[in-house]
Amino acid sequence: MQLVYNKRSSILKKIMRISVQTTVFILIILSLAHSKIPITITGTLPSSVDNTTRPYLRPVFNQLGSSCGSACGTGNVFTYEMCALRSVEASVTENQFAYLYTHHFLNEGSSDGGMYHDFTYAWDIAMENGIPTVDIWGGFENGFPALWMSGYSKYYSAMKNRIDQYDSVKITGPASLDTIKQWLLDHGDGSPHGGVAVVTGNFYSLTQERIKSGPHTGKQIFLGFGANLNSPHAITIIGYDDSVRYDFNGDGFYTNNKDINGDSKIDMKDWETGALRIVNTWGSSFGDGGFAFLPYWTLVELPEKGGSISDNHIFFCKVKKDVTIKAALKVQINSDHRNQMAFSVGISEDLKAQSPSKTKVFKKQFTYAGGDRPIGGTKNSNSIEIGLDITDLIDSIGNPSQYMAFFIVDSKKENGTITSTALIDYASGAPQEYPSSQTSVPIKQGKTLISVQNSITNSSKTKSNLQTQPLQVKNSNKVLEIISPFSGPLKVRIYNFSGQLVHSATAQCAYCVISTRNIVPGCYFVSIGAFGKKEPSQTVQLSIGQ
Repeated sequence: MQLVYNKRSSILKKIMRISVQTTVFILIILSLAHSKIPITITGTLPSSVDNTTRPYLRPVFNQLGSSCGSACGTGNVFTYEMCALRSVEASVTENQFAYLYTHHFLNEGSSDGGMYHDFTYAWDIAMENGIPTVDIWGGFENGFPALWMSGYSKYYSAMKNRIDQYDSVKITGPASLDTIKQWLLDHGDGSPHGGVAVVTGNFYSLTQERIKSGPHTGKQIFLGFGANLNSPHAITIIGYDDSVRYDFNGDGFYTNNKDINGDSKIDMKDWETGALRIVNTWGSSFGDGGFAFLPYWTLVELPEKGGSISDNHIFFCKVKKDVTIKAALKVQINSDHRNQMAFSVGISEDLKAQSPSKTKVFKKQFTYAGGDRPIGGTKNSNSIEIGLDITDLIDSIGNPSQYMAFFIVDSKKENGTITSTALIDYASGAPQEYPSSQTSVPIKQGKTLISVQNSITNSSKTKSNLQTQPLQVKNSNKVLEIISPFSGPLKVRIYNFSGQLVHSATAQCAYCVISTRNIVPGCYFVSIGAFGKKEPSQTVQLSIGQ
């Protein structure tokens, strides 16, 4: 029985409007803009790799709207790679990453918005400022289709979840296919766990059929990508198997050494054995519970003949295990027209500077994004608080002890107010907050700059070092924001009134955000102490989830 995908509601209506030429253009930018991730071929590869056997792949889910780019790139690939590197399970929401967080910067605030290649932009967002977990975001489907996250503590938590770089390999034959197999096996660096990747293809009129013989009899296999050239879609590669076979020319044999397409040569386009294993984001009704096999030949064939798109490239990313935040800007801003603005940050060693010597722009995040909506995305959400990491700017000028940081809004028209800006400096371990003296600044047409200095002389409102302050625990929206008087790594323990430990966590610095999503609402004692220190733990009593 053949399964033909001719309709997918708003998703296929949207992707039908996308030009294939866009695919090649995106690829060229990708190849030029990012350094290569080394992949070392280590000899004979195993005949199969199945990364679904590892605990790092999140459960199959059904994407909302036209979000395949972020659903694949953030929801599947980024989640898998972060969980693999941290050796944590992807079955729980505290370890899954919120694909709607990136999607809402890329979909023009519309349930029908989004592109198949948005996974590259989602990875840019992960590189520049991080991605929150599902718990920090507020739930798997929270805020669709337009919510922008509010709360500095949430952004600070997201800053710890980053991509180092991303890359692609053009599949031209067996050698480049082996490169991707090596990535799936061990990330090409001898890692004990393999990686996952992204492949793109047209899905309108895509046909699947059950495999008729061999070890995978009865499983679903693509008979090529779809025939319509303007229906691109992104899916996740989670393994490969050289034993998968299908008799594409109907001669009763399964060959890789016979010209079955009539082009007078024998190459990978003629292969009838071998396939990648993929997982889609259309729920468990697709394929075999969301999974299917994709024949190797599709990776080298032309799109009009059932091959992949993006010039036959496969994409993958390398994530960061440990991220040190040296400083970030906390900004409260209000606006009714968020797509009229682009945010950037800057820095200067000159404490009297009126403009930065170096700047950091955000490719898609906060850059004329989100459609013509209030900045929070919903009708009455015209004010949000955001956090922007400036660690790379500090590194770029040699880690000076003092500097001037800048928050910059480039607006197409007069558009709201920058209510407050503060620099949060983590150089001493405990966060130190320096508020800017510039408050309630109207956003003008053109550039509006706010400056703030990491010095006690910056403002009479500057807080003293938090090491001299009492313990602070802020409880809101299923997270605890903890500012500790300790300088070191923290151990956090939550006890019920019976003295039973119900939750524990650790943090690498004196400022941390702890999810309480899985804690039953009630009254608790929260104990915070420092590892390796003689100071006694401090305890606060508070209500969680009430």
